[in-house]
Formats: sequence, structure tokens, C-alpha cells
Amino acid sequence: MRLSGLVPSISAELVDHLESLNIRTETDLLFSSTADMVKRLPHSGITASELEATKRIICEQCSSPGLSAFHSLETKLAPQELSTGREPLDRILDGLSGLVQISGDRESGKTLFCLNIVLRQLAFREVTNVLWIDTTGSFSADIARQIVESTRMELSVLERLKISVAFDIETAQGLLEEIYQCYPKLLVIDTITPLFAPLLSATSAQGHAVMSEFMGQLRLYAQAQDATILVVNNTARQGPETTARKPALGPSFGLLTDSTLWLQKIPSDSKLNYSATLIGSSYRSNLPIFNFKLRPL
Repeated sequence: MRLSGLVPSISAELVDHLESLNIRTETDLLFSSTADMVKRLPHSGITASELEATKRIICEQCSSPGLSAFHSLETKLAPQELSTGREPLDRILDGLSGLVQISGDRESGKTLFCLNIVLRQLAFREVTNVLWIDTTGSFSADIARQIVESTRMELSVLERLKISVAFDIETAQGLLEEIYQCYPKLLVIDTITPLFAPLLSATSAQGHAVMSEFMGQLRLYAQAQDATILVVNNTARQGPETTARKPALGPSFGLLTDSTLWLQKIPSDSKLNYSATLIGSSYRSNLPIFNFKLRPL
């Protein structure tokens, strides 16, 4: 920044004298010797104390505010508390962490559920970074904006939501390597099913090995960074003679996660439009079904 742009915070007369010495920017001044400048301006009446005071003013105006390393470490180590701001749904989320599977049939609110959690984290934890990995290209910025506006959050929270696209497992693995550069406390993969479904086969274990390795890397990151990872999983039929649904990717997938939440849509004549139940968790026993609403309504 040119020193002339800092007037009237610093003296215009002083700026003129400094420019006569070819000192025109804040960098020129800060890296110039105070004693040398005084010697080169013998008849200006400028003192060393005046130059030092000017340097302090420039440092305050041109530098970023300081950040306590202790505060940063304390924030990083603080447990990640999941919340949507809606009871009784938050009673299910209380205590959940690590690798959490979100499953349910079509239109059961899986993406909307995760989006509500993400935006609340961004709104109430200013230092939180969130990474959303979209595997189908279906992420809707309009829905995110509607949730922010309906809950009276600041629109600026959307600036800290990083969206990445991964249509195959190779791209997703590359993104997993990159998260160690930004260390998000909350990671969402929506949905994880298309990444692994083409790889799984009854005649080969290779696809299952790839899935196990990837999920293991996610779990290690969650444990090392005290982060929470939400993986959205589609459903499959429980059997050829039933219409009942279950989480996709086989029974072993649930063993690769720490908890599983099952979401369902309630008929539209109900005041509460979704239900959730904890059907598997290494942290807590199963809970009864809770009904809840999600924005946008």
C-alpha cells in the first residue's frame, strides 16, 4: 500500500519527506532503518520517535489481526457437537461423533437433514470448516440459501461451505488426501452409494477391499481430528419377496461406520414431516423413533 493512501492516519508532510527518499510504500518504510532515515532528513525536523510511532500505526492498519495459538488449539480440540436446533431430533444426535451413516428411502430427507446440521455448525461455530463432497451433482445452493434465510442466519455462513464434486472413487480418494490441508471438523459425502456400488461384486472381493480401505481412512481422520463425517447411503430391498428397505452396500458397510441413522418421510397430513431412529451405534443403544420437521418446509 502506498503511504499516501494512509493519510490522514499519518502526517502528509511526513509522507512527502519519505517519498523524497524514495520510500513510497509501507514495505519500504518498515524495512528501512529509522536511524538511517533520520540521518538522510537532517533539516526536516522529523525525529526517530516520530518515525517509530508511524511504523506502529502502519503495522496496525496494514497487518492482519493476531490470533492466539492457544485459542486455535483449544478450538481444534473442542468436541464437535451435532445439532439441527430442533427437538427431539437433537436428542438422537447428542453424543454421536466419528463416522455416521445417514440412510433412508427416497425423499426421506437425507440431504436436507445433513444440510441443516452443516449450516447450523457454520452459523454457531465461526472457525468451523465444512467440506461437502457431492457425488451426483445434485447439491442445491438455492435450498441452502432458503434454510439460511428461514432460520435468520447470516448469508456469510455459506462462504465457509466448500463444495467438491467426485463422481468416482478415484476422485474421492484424491479429495480425502486434500482434507489434511484444511482440516474440516465436519465432512459430508452425499451420497456414498454411487462410489462403491459399481465396484461390488459377488464374484470378487476387490470392490469390498477398496470400500473398506476408504472407510478406514475416513474413520482414522475422524479419530485423529475429533471430526464428524456424515455419509449418506441409499437403500436396497431387504429381500426378493418384500418391499421393505435397508441401507445399501451390503450388511458389512454398517460395520465400517460408528453409527447409523434411519430416516423416513411421514405422510403429508402430519404436522411433522420426517422421522428418524438410531438403528446402530457403537456409542449408544438404539433409540425409539423421533418425528421432526426440517427446513425448508
